Amino acid sequence: RFLFAYLGLIGLIGIIVILWITPLGSGVQPDSIVYLSGAKNLLAGKGFVNNGTPITHFPPLYSLFLAAMGLLRNNLVQAARILNAILFGINAALVALAVYLATGRRFLTATLAAFFFLASAPILLAHAYALSEPLFITFLLACIILLSLYIIRPTWPDRKSTRLNFSHANISY
Repeated sequence: RFLFAYLGLIGLIGIIVILWITPLGSGVQPDSIVYLSGAKNLLAGKGFVNNGTPITHFPPLYSLFLAAMGLLRNNLVQAARILNAILFGINAALVALAVYLATGRRFLTATLAAFFFLASAPILLAHAYALSEPLFITFLLACIILLSLYIIRPTWPDRKSTRLNFSHANISY
């Protein structure tokens, strides 16, 4: 129980940090426009297209997640902000969990790892823009944790979950 509360607190801190540094919405750059356009067209029922052309050089999963968030928020840039804040919180908690499990359940080491993740400028920048990297990091961290658990004690659900997370990571970056 304490572990879940601990991971939840780290996740909450991550969410607050991204919401604090992006008050006007996620940053937008040329790749972001393609993801936002893909999400907008998915919501309009036009498919995964940009200016009427199928999007073939960008992974579809981030736009799909943005479209799902777009159902809740009318502004896709703000939806990207909220999605990336949630992903930052999840990623910080996954880093803490991975280090916690790898170090023989040491909370201090996990807390330091989470702090360094939360304070990393490149990681913050990746989560401040409407890009697919945060989603990729989420699935990759989950895959690493599940693969580690599977190696220690092979079970069918861990194997299946690892494969699923790996496939999601592949279509998110």
